[in-house]
Amino acid sequence: MLTLYPNPVSFRVTYFYEYRKRQNDFTFSFTKESLRLQKSLDSLLESNCLEDIKSKANAMRNSFKNHRLHNKDVNNFWNEIELEYNNNEMQRLESDKTLRTKRCHVNINSKTQDMMENMAEETVEQHLAMKSTTKKKKRDQNEEDHEEKTTKRKKIDDYFSPVYETQHDQAQQPCENEKNNKNNEEPPVTGSPDDILKQYHQSDGYTTPSSYSPILQSPILDFDNNPFLEDSIISIDDVPNELTFEYRDQINEFFLGETNVSLLFNNYQNQSLELAKTNGLFVESNVHEILSLSSILLLTPNSHSNIMINIFSSPLLDQIHQEFMPMQQIVLDPKCESTFRKVIKMAMKNSCEDATNWLCGQLANEKILRENAGYTILDCLRTLPMSTIRSDHSEITHITNYLDRIMRGFFDDPNQHIVQWPNTALEESKAGKFEGRAKQPDFTVSVIHQLQTKAVLFVGEVTPPSQKNNVFKNCNDLIRIGVFMKDCLDSAIEKVADVKVLGFQCVDYKVDFYVMDLIKGSYIMIHIGQIIFPASIKEMLPFVDEMEMILKVREIFRESFNLLYTNLCYPSPPSAKAPFKRETLSTPKFRQLVSKTRNVNRFCPFWFGRF
Repeated sequence: MLTLYPNPVSFRVTYFYEYRKRQNDFTFSFTKESLRLQKSLDSLLESNCLEDIKSKANAMRNSFKNHRLHNKDVNNFWNEIELEYNNNEMQRLESDKTLRTKRCHVNINSKTQDMMENMAEETVEQHLAMKSTTKKKKRDQNEEDHEEKTTKRKKIDDYFSPVYETQHDQAQQPCENEKNNKNNEEPPVTGSPDDILKQYHQSDGYTTPSSYSPILQSPILDFDNNPFLEDSIISIDDVPNELTFEYRDQINEFFLGETNVSLLFNNYQNQSLELAKTNGLFVESNVHEILSLSSILLLTPNSHSNIMINIFSSPLLDQIHQEFMPMQQIVLDPKCESTFRKVIKMAMKNSCEDATNWLCGQLANEKILRENAGYTILDCLRTLPMSTIRSDHSEITHITNYLDRIMRGFFDDPNQHIVQWPNTALEESKAGKFEGRAKQPDFTVSVIHQLQTKAVLFVGEVTPPSQKNNVFKNCNDLIRIGVFMKDCLDSAIEKVADVKVLGFQCVDYKVDFYVMDLIKGSYIMIHIGQIIFPASIKEMLPFVDEMEMILKVREIFRESFNLLYTNLCYPSPPSAKAPFKRETLSTPKFRQLVSKTRNVNRFCPFWFGRF
């Protein structure tokens, strides 16, 4: 250590790591190398060196804790080291995968040749037999032809079955196959190693055959209608190797107290990227990590991912959530609340007709009722059943019969902003070139200007009661909501409006609301509350208790609408947030926003389908 630091001026943590990198026993592990540095400093403090050197060593030792998070040079150094190590590991795995594929591949060509020779011999024998029985009746000839076809069909089926079993067994026991093939000639390899390896790839207890498997080329199989064929495994693992999240904006850092949140989020993005490149990101387990690749930080209390907690800590995540939680405090007018409760009880005790007639009179005389969702309560009394219908229904029925009256009643103004349930692409997402349904949200609220829809400030996704336990769909919808909200926020910033964008996810009769804002390069997506909308008149009283939450969401929406509409009418200079915009990850698998592997047993931080 004394030779490394001959004088006090040379005492720098990065100097030690750079020195270690040049040594043959360098471990490429931050944990191991930092422990080595700590031990070296302790030894130096116990030695008989100069006091100046001891003083520098003591200062370095005191600032040692979390020094990677607080020292940008150290963090950049280890980011480069870890990226180099990951690239080397990927190359090594690719070479191992190629070698393993060659050893496991079955010599199908030789088996095919044997089958063709057997069929040729069989054809000659059948021809001689037919020639010797030409005087038989036509009925006998037809029976013989039928037996010939049956024999050929059986030989083909008998051939395909053992070939597939052999491939499957060899995929399960590569080491045993390697031993058995030592005395045999190495079989030829057809196709790329990645394509061939797919037939042996296993995950979640299922084996996925490839298109090269003879059994899959059999005309007996019906790929469209066969319920026993599993989807192949496609996780989000196709991020480019050159993609990195560099800590580039050191001037406009986002601090919370003394904590550099921007630096922590950058570290989180790099860990998510590393996980995507090594194991792949699954929809059920990695919602936060998938969104982070598009610079979206999703914060839902008590639903953080383990990787987030390891980097930020749960108290800091809750502190960030509280910092950006909208401050609107909306209280339902006591007179309105009393009127709503009275009319609901009247409907349950007397009749819905008496209740609606009485409420119509109140609405005509009281403006405050009309402004506080009085028409929404009236619509519920007119159309909801007295008790909840137990039969499951479709998503369209769920929207039209239950959810639409709530969302339209609170957020629709036909002259300023309209509620839509579109079946077309979201204009704000077209720049991302998302294909298929991935660019179509279930719900939007669009701003009207010059008799045209100019921007979307509210998006939503819906899952009916029949699909409430579908963990994959619910997690996938949450990812889609985050991407749609980011696209809408970027579009609003391009229109020089400093606004917030809203989103909701409806699962069964529960609606979770989110708000997103761009904070110095990070798209902070905050969960702001939940309501349960009524499925019957008997469930309307609890809904009145939760109306303040949806009134709060409406107030946030109105503030954003006023800002955006003003900027549409009076164009102004570019928004101060424009330089902080970040790209949405654009890969084929991310554009689909799906992983075809669906497993309800995977860990889900949102506990969809369990509570």
